[in-house]
Amino acid sequence: MKKMTKGAIVTGLGVALLLGGGGTLAVWNADQASNAGAITAGDLNLTAHTGVWTSDVTGRIDDVNAYRVVPGETLTYEQPVTVALEGDGMRATLSVKGAADNGFAATDGVTVSDVTLTNEDGLSISDELTPAVDGAFTASATFAFESYEGQGRAGVNESVDLSGIHYVLEQVAPTTD
Repeated sequence: MKKMTKGAIVTGLGVALLLGGGGTLAVWNADQASNAGAITAGDLNLTAHTGVWTSDVTGRIDDVNAYRVVPGETLTYEQPVTVALEGDGMRATLSVKGAADNGFAATDGVTVSDVTLTNEDGLSISDELTPAVDGAFTASATFAFESYEGQGRAGVNESVDLSGIHYVLEQVAPTTD
C-alpha cells in the first residue's frame, strides 16, 4: 500500500503543479464586434462620343481618311466626352494616347498637343479632374504638321495613321499628407 500511497501523492502533486502555475488547462479569450461599417469603391469612367476634325486652312473635314493635309497645316480633333468620377479623394487626368504607338511623333513632322477640356459653360479645365468638376466636356487636341520650307518635296504622299489616337482617363495616385 505504501507504493500506492506514494503514487497517489506524486500524481496529486503533479496535478497541483499543473493547476497552480506550472501549466494551463484553458485559454481565456473574448470577442467584440467593432461596428466599423462598410466601404464602397468609387468609380472612374470615360464615355466618348463622335468627334469632328477641322483644319486651320479649310475648316471642317467631313472624311479625314480622304483628306490631304499640306505642310504647315494644323488639324484639330474635338470630341464630346463624359467624365464620371466617384470617390472621396478621387483625382484623374485626361490625355491623348496612341500617337507614338502608331509610328509617328514630333520627329516625324507631326506634333500632338496636350488635351484641352472645355465644359458646357466654355470654361477650360486644365487641372486634375475631381468629382466636383466631372461631367460633360469637349476634349480637343491639335496635330500640327511641320512646314517643310526649303526642303523640296519632303513629306510628299506620306501617310499618318490617326486611327489609334484615343483619350485616356487615368486616376492620379492619392498622396498622403
